[in-house]
Amino acid sequence: MDSSVPATKADISMIIEAIGRLYGAIELWKNELHEEMDTELKKHRDILPQEMRLHKTEIKQHFDVTAENIQYDMRGAHKDKISVLNDRSYDHEQRIIVMEKQLAI
Repeated sequence: MDSSVPATKADISMIIEAIGRLYGAIELWKNELHEEMDTELKKHRDILPQEMRLHKTEIKQHFDVTAENIQYDMRGAHKDKISVLNDRSYDHEQRIIVMEKQLAI
């Protein structure tokens, strides 16, 4: 085709019709995609709340176990601290007794 020849009304009509068909095909494709997406969304809308409830229960159970472990660890640490303080106190008493004997007090 020679590019220097001007387009005729028939050429322009043919191009407009081709663009119209292309536009129609794009609209059809767009509508099909929307329908597929809506169908998929509806499937997941039913599944998502169930999964969220399941995960909520799992997270709560994990939190409860973690809190219980922390509480148990804190009780153990508190007992260890009291034990160490008692040992130090006993050790100080023994040292004082030894010093008193040496100084004859």
